[in-house]
Amino acid sequence: MCMYTWYPTSRQYHDVCATLVSKHAFLRDRTGQGYMSDGKEAVIQVHTSATSAIKGIEDSYSIQMHVARMKECKKANPNIDILKEKMKRTFAERVGFIQSHSTSDILQEFPALQHISIILTEIEHIFKVDVDKRLLEGFGKAADKIIAEAKRRRLGKEILLQYQTALSQECEETHKGHTVCAAILLLPYLFHENPDRLYVIDKVANAPTPVLLISGNPFSAGCEMSLRIDGMDIVKPEDISMGVGALLGIYFIFGVKYAENVKKTLNFLQCMVGINSNDKVPIGVIKMVKALL
Repeated sequence: MCMYTWYPTSRQYHDVCATLVSKHAFLRDRTGQGYMSDGKEAVIQVHTSATSAIKGIEDSYSIQMHVARMKECKKANPNIDILKEKMKRTFAERVGFIQSHSTSDILQEFPALQHISIILTEIEHIFKVDVDKRLLEGFGKAADKIIAEAKRRRLGKEILLQYQTALSQECEETHKGHTVCAAILLLPYLFHENPDRLYVIDKVANAPTPVLLISGNPFSAGCEMSLRIDGMDIVKPEDISMGVGALLGIYFIFGVKYAENVKKTLNFLQCMVGINSNDKVPIGVIKMVKALL
């Protein structure tokens, strides 16, 4: 604008802003015309936001724009790549927001956290680990040992019965997945902990901490799952390993302390995926990690 005049009129400010927001839609704000009515302030706001986008530096205005754009995740088929980028750009603000707000408020402000891929991406951004991949690799090594130990101690008899029935009735291609599923379900029993604090099968979940709800036989194709926290269903995992990975992620993303009666199980899972935190891992868990992994 300064190439034409050092003293632009209000009309010229409006013309510049209208041209910018029509050509670069991401610069629009939530007003009807896409920019503030106070001409000079509008140019300053647009300039600031554009500079932030180019340099990768966020200010309060650009963060508001990212948060507003993330509300699009309520659409039937949101663009997950856009959501991941916006979540990355608003990470610092989100951490502070989560510390001082309820679960309901958090999901209202950042509804993208109701997508399982966003949860897994968020935990990967924090700890630099692919939780879903690490869990599959870890249980690929430990599953047979976990099941054998449960049989030896005569633990989780109902789960073992369902597991054996599934192996006998279904094709061999499904056996590996069933074995991983059985190992995850049996893991709390090895630590003499309450599995209801990790998952419930055809029961009501009363705990406010994250828990996996399983409807139907966990070894059947018709089984349905959802991840709940504070009585709110957040996501519907495709399988139990993904569900447990998202559950572990929710603990860290929402800053929830491990429930005491499933703490060892969660510590074991944390060690399996390679998440390092400041909390001391119990000796019993370390021994179990060495024995199974």
